[in-house]
Amino acid sequence: MQLDGEEGNNFRLAICRDLIVKKLSDYQIHEFFKRQFDYNYAITQKLIIDRRKTIQKYNMKHGKNNRYSRCDTMKDKCGTLIKPLCDTCEIKRKINSSIHQGSSIISILKME
Repeated sequence: MQLDGEEGNNFRLAICRDLIVKKLSDYQIHEFFKRQFDYNYAITQKLIIDRRKTIQKYNMKHGKNNRYSRCDTMKDKCGTLIKPLCDTCEIKRKINSSIHQGSSIISILKME
């Protein structure tokens, strides 16, 4: 799936966050994003660094560790892209809810 436009960019941010939370290296994250038609090493590296800082600030402020992207946030920021995936989401079926704080977009995309 090619991720372009505002929703695509928001989706990339969420994916990057979830890959970082799953403890993937910068190299592994680059390998994932190389599939995109507009992949750029420098831009992707800046995204990774920014996301790592954001996660670290969140963890320090809230005393929590490694938070995945929330389903409700994903639906709000990239609804067109995420909606088709929601119907097949195993996590949603397990908890019978549209919001699950512990799920990973990577799980939903079945990339694990």
